[in-house]
Amino acid sequence: MENRDSRRFSTFDLMILVAAAAVGLWLKRHSAPYLWPGGPKYGPESPVYVAWEGALELSPFLIPLAPTLVVLHLRRPRPSLRRLSIRPGFAACLAATVGLGVGALMQALREVVALMTRTGAIAKLPSPPFMTWPAGTLDVPEPMGATTNCLSRIILVPIESGHAPAIATAVIATWAMLAVGGRWRPRPTWLDRVGRLIGLAWLAVASTLLASVVVGEYLM
Repeated sequence: MENRDSRRFSTFDLMILVAAAAVGLWLKRHSAPYLWPGGPKYGPESPVYVAWEGALELSPFLIPLAPTLVVLHLRRPRPSLRRLSIRPGFAACLAATVGLGVGALMQALREVVALMTRTGAIAKLPSPPFMTWPAGTLDVPEPMGATTNCLSRIILVPIESGHAPAIATAVIATWAMLAVGGRWRPRPTWLDRVGRLIGLAWLAVASTLLASVVVGEYLM
């Protein structure tokens, strides 16, 4: 009988991961130039700027991996959902996926509001209280305006706008609850190990972004 706790890596798993990488490449292709939030002292050649930019460059590839690993964890054969929920790899990917979903929903709402405050909108929000933005106005509150792809903005803008620390916090909180409750059950399987690596990667990205912004904005 096949051990459900140690499903072997299959060709289908590889295909799913390749598809996730393709999504990451698509997101990277449609990402706009990043706006450095730090001061002028730290230019493009400074280590602080390079670290900040590197973390943002990694984000488009990291974003699709969390939901992909959730799907792969749920593939059969697998342990019961109760046992799966205490695996730190699955828990980290699920927490990151929920965080990504919340950020995407918030940005999607912002996109809808921005669309409904444009001159000539089919369904227009009342003004006042909402402001009306003429078509083509450069000051429209729309991050990453250099890309015209709405879907890429919905996915990427929350990360550039500081949502990565919220995702990392969700991962930390999930792991802390497992550890404090005595339910931390890591397994020596490729799925759990990759899931833990993704959780650690989100922690690294969020820490790098926060540290870079703090150094760039507040240190002399």
